[in-house]
Amino acid sequence: MIGAVVVAAVMRAWCVAEIPLTVTNDGMWYLMWARRILAHEDGELAADPDAGIPLFLAGVFGVGGVGPMAVLIAQHLLGCLAAA
Repeated sequence: MIGAVVVAAVMRAWCVAEIPLTVTNDGMWYLMWARRILAHEDGELAADPDAGIPLFLAGVFGVGGVGPMAVLIAQHLLGCLAAA
């Protein structure tokens, strides 16, 4: 298991800056919503069943800053976790 995680981490670290972040139409909505959550401007959160994605992105932005690199790093960390 450790070997698979190491291989996944090396491969992902090698390409983290090379693979661009692709954002779909829904993705733009989630990114904007996550920024509103960070700014404490969203009061409709509890009523929406799709709130998990913006909440996760708000957490990513809170830790890594608002930007595509924070999202890419989070994606790669989740990929390493999946390899485990």
